[in-house]
Amino acid sequence: MRALFSIFLSLLLLTIALPGYINAQVRDFVILVSDNEADLTLAQKIAVVLDAKVIVSPWGIYNESVVPKILDADPSFVLIIGGPMAVPEEYEKDLEDLGIPHTRLYGSTRVETAQVVINWIKKDYPDLFKDIKFAVVYGWDFGAIMKVRSMKGVIPIFIGYNPVNITIPEEDVVAIMSRDSEEIMEKITGKFRVGSRMRVVITQEVAKETIEESSIVISRAEEVLREVESIGSMGARAWVFLDAAKGYLKKAKSSYEEGDYIKAYEYAKNAKIRAERAIVLARAGEKGPGLEISRRIKMLEITVIRLKARGIDVSNILPLIEKAESALESGNVGEAMNYVEMAMKLIREKTRGHGENGRAHLNHGPKH
Repeated sequence: MRALFSIFLSLLLLTIALPGYINAQVRDFVILVSDNEADLTLAQKIAVVLDAKVIVSPWGIYNESVVPKILDADPSFVLIIGGPMAVPEEYEKDLEDLGIPHTRLYGSTRVETAQVVINWIKKDYPDLFKDIKFAVVYGWDFGAIMKVRSMKGVIPIFIGYNPVNITIPEEDVVAIMSRDSEEIMEKITGKFRVGSRMRVVITQEVAKETIEESSIVISRAEEVLREVESIGSMGARAWVFLDAAKGYLKKAKSSYEEGDYIKAYEYAKNAKIRAERAIVLARAGEKGPGLEISRRIKMLEITVIRLKARGIDVSNILPLIEKAESALESGNVGEAMNYVEMAMKLIREKTRGHGENGRAHLNHGPKH
C-alpha cells in the first residue's frame, strides 16, 4: 500500500516541477480531515505544499454532506488524515463503494498523526519543504496551534511527553507556546535547533474562539446522543460527560464576561475535551445497522442533488433511494442496504470517468 501511494505521490509532485503536465491531477488531490484543531492545521499546511483541496468532517461524527463534497471535487485520490475516532470509518466504506482511491495516515495521538504524515512525505521528497519553516508546538496547546494556523509558510511539528519520532529538519525551527505549554516546551525543544521562540498571549479573541469551538462540539454531542439513543452504561456515561462539558462552558462564558480571559480559555478547553469524550461514548453505544443505512440514505439524497446540479442524469438513482427509505421504514434492513449499494454503484459509474486519469496510475488503489 505504501509503495503504491509513494508512486502516486511521485506523479503528483512531478506535476509541480513540470507546470504544463497533468496539472488537473494535482488539483484533484483531496485531503479529508476532522476539525480537530491539530489535524486540521496540519492538513491545511500540507495542502498548500501539495496543492490539495481540504474537506473537513466534524470530529468523531459521520456527516452526510462530506462525501458529496468529495464527489464535487472529482478527486483522483483522497488522503485521510486522522484515525477512525476522528474521521469515522464509514467514509472509507463510501469511498470504496464509489471507486475513489484513498489511504489513511494516523497515529495513536494527534502528535503521532502529524509525525506520520510529515515523515511519509519527507521520506522521498525532502526538497518539497525547502521553502517551508517548521514550528514546534505542544499538540494540545490550542492557543499556540491557532497561532500556527494564521502563519504562512509554516508546517507544525506537534510534540508531547513521548519521544519525537520524526526526521528533524536541520534548519532552525520556531518554538511557539502559550502559558499552557511553557514547561514541556522548555524540556522538549532542547532536541531541536530552535532559532526563535514565540509566546502566545491568551487574549480576548483567543478565549472567544475557544468558547465558540467548545459550544459547537457540545451541540454536536447533544445531536449524536439524541440520534443514537444510546442505552446502558455507555449512554449514561456519555450524558455525564456532556453535563460536565456544559458546566465548564457556563463557567467559561461567565469568566469571559468578567474579563478573565485566561480562566475562560481554560474552562472552554475543559468543556471541549468532555464533549468530545461524550461523542466517543455515544458512538460506542450505537445499536444495529439501521442507523448506518439511514445515514447513507441521507448522504445519497444530498449526492443526487449535487450531481443533478452538475448536469448528471440521476433519474435512475432516485427510485432506488426511495425504495431504500421504504424498506428501512418497514424494518427490512437487508433490502434497504441492497438498494443503497445499487444506488452507490450507479453513482460510481456516472462519476468515475471524471477522475479516471488519476486513478489509472494507481490501478484503482490503494484502498486503505
